[in-house]
Amino acid sequence: MVGDIKVLSPEGKLIRIISGQAEMNKKYKEISVSLKKTPWGQEKIGGILVTCVECKITVEGQRSNQITCGSEKCIRLRGNRKKYPKSARVFNCAACGLEMQTRHHNKRTCGTERCFKDYNNIREKARLKKNKAIALSL
Repeated sequence: MVGDIKVLSPEGKLIRIISGQAEMNKKYKEISVSLKKTPWGQEKIGGILVTCVECKITVEGQRSNQITCGSEKCIRLRGNRKKYPKSARVFNCAACGLEMQTRHHNKRTCGTERCFKDYNNIREKARLKKNKAIALSL
């Protein structure tokens, strides 16, 4: 609560009394309107509809990048899925060129004994060639 403001003349006579609370309210309205123009002072206008990737229900979210509905179960499942992905990758066998799908991160051959031996021979020849070039440059 702001008290009344007394306006005095240079001689010390009372000219008028201003309501301090009314003046403070005017200033407060000016300040609050100016704050709403900045990002940190804006009022939230409704929520964002989010479809949970785990349980497929639609809820009103808090953030634009929200993915789950917010339940502990969905948060835990989403975290585990990100932490331990079961993604498969498609590659061509380095020896025979056959297109394969695997979950292993560095598999190069289709898995047959012939392809495995052929690929190892190719890599060994490349290693020997590199070592020979290094030895000649010295």
